[in-house]
Amino acid sequence: MISHSLIRKLEELPDAPGVYLFKNAAGEIIYIGKALSLRNRVRQYFQSHRPEEKVSFLVQEVEDLELVVVDSEKEAWLLESSLIHKYQPKYNTNLKDDKQYPFLRLTNEPFPRLSLVRRVEPDGSRYFGPYIPSQAARMTLNLAQKLFRICWCKEKPGSRSRPCLDYYIKRCLGVCALLTSQEIYAEAVRRCTLLLEGKQDDLLRSLHEQMTKAAADERFEEAVKIRDIISNLEAARERQKMIKPQLLDQDVFGCYREAGTALILVFNRRRGIVVDRREFITAAPDEVSSEEFLSEIVLQYFDNVPIPPKILVPFALPDSIEEILSEKAGRKVHVVNPSRGEGKHLVDLLSRNARQRFETRRASEPLQEKLLVAVQQALSLQAPPTRIEGFDISHLGGTGTVASLVVFEKGFAEKREYRRYHVKTVKGVDDFRSIREVVFRRYKRVLQENLKRPDLILIDGGKGQLSAAEDALQEVGLSGIPLAAIAKREEEIFVKGLADVVRLPADSPVRQLLQRVRDEAHRFAVAFQRKTREAGLRKKRPH
Repeated sequence: MISHSLIRKLEELPDAPGVYLFKNAAGEIIYIGKALSLRNRVRQYFQSHRPEEKVSFLVQEVEDLELVVVDSEKEAWLLESSLIHKYQPKYNTNLKDDKQYPFLRLTNEPFPRLSLVRRVEPDGSRYFGPYIPSQAARMTLNLAQKLFRICWCKEKPGSRSRPCLDYYIKRCLGVCALLTSQEIYAEAVRRCTLLLEGKQDDLLRSLHEQMTKAAADERFEEAVKIRDIISNLEAARERQKMIKPQLLDQDVFGCYREAGTALILVFNRRRGIVVDRREFITAAPDEVSSEEFLSEIVLQYFDNVPIPPKILVPFALPDSIEEILSEKAGRKVHVVNPSRGEGKHLVDLLSRNARQRFETRRASEPLQEKLLVAVQQALSLQAPPTRIEGFDISHLGGTGTVASLVVFEKGFAEKREYRRYHVKTVKGVDDFRSIREVVFRRYKRVLQENLKRPDLILIDGGKGQLSAAEDALQEVGLSGIPLAAIAKREEEIFVKGLADVVRLPADSPVRQLLQRVRDEAHRFAVAFQRKTREAGLRKKRPH
């Protein structure tokens, strides 16, 4: 039933381009859209339906409407994209997967360090990337270290009396032992920056000039070093040219949508070769046309990844999309709906693959739902555990104690939500207190930042770990969250509130799901503990 205030707003809609925001009874923005004519577009949602048709879930929830009028379709697209990114409405497309393309970070220090990172932070550093495929970042980092010997470790300048191993294998200029001057290092950083910015011609020209001058001044050893850098750079450039240089970089989109949901496939082609693929499944309201939907997808996708010169799509998109992407890239970008040739074949192939992946997922969803209901019944929970968060502790003889948090949504790992912890308040071997600390820290933050709460917390351990986690939740004020622990030896499951231990057969899908969460938490914790230990060993090497 549409409220009187909403009916009045619908009657007063302007015939102008703009953005509309649908809100629910709580005042939350649940959908953001754009229109050439707000009057025509918004009223379509609320037109009377035939008796046999169902009113969409979206329209059922709408209680209020907010408008922003703009001057053109292009402005509407830009504003819509910005607002979606800010508010993340539940009925808009939400491109999430567990893949984060890496960046190279050059720190802002007297002796800058170059390293590979997954996130851009406002720390004053320079970031280059993201790199597609991910291996390209490692190859570039390796080349920069080999050619210019930029340090990457966290050792402070002058903190060692003897340089680290990287100096002896000619991957560092010996900053940790101050074996280089700030001026020499700054020149190495300048050359490295030209490489990272893709200005190889400028870099080669500069190196040739420096080599010639060094030879003229009879600084032959320096001239030979520069000559070797030039040779390595030219060899790397020749290897890049071997891969079909006549073909442009391009990204190809395939899409299949049905019943308010869509699956999108994106192939990244570089020099004619598919170097990576990404898959997204997201909401696609029936009221939104395929062209509008895909336009929103394309703009959101290229919000965080490099924009290639050419983009192939299965539907013709408005010219304003091409204009927006060209402005973002700083050069001409072609958004093409191919009608023949290889491009048409690629788009059709991806759309067929998208449909196949969609149908495979749809077939598996009822099984996952049944599995989660089975978990609910086996552990006597009030609802199926759609979101499970698992914890584990790892240490080496009581030293370097760390913890892991893994997240499973609908039975699948959500790796982007994994977290790692250094245990701060516990000395020696004490898994109980360690679990208590980490669970307390995690859910205190969940409360403070209003993060999504799990339907089940799973601890790697037995009664002691379960009791420690229960104490932490009670102290935080979230004692209502279901809690369980699974012990390794007998695979017994201890559930908060149940007097009896839950024992399931080895072939039970419920037991196998809980084991998968437990084992993933264990793997993630051990990997972090190993990494922490290796970092500590590097620091303890004799100076």
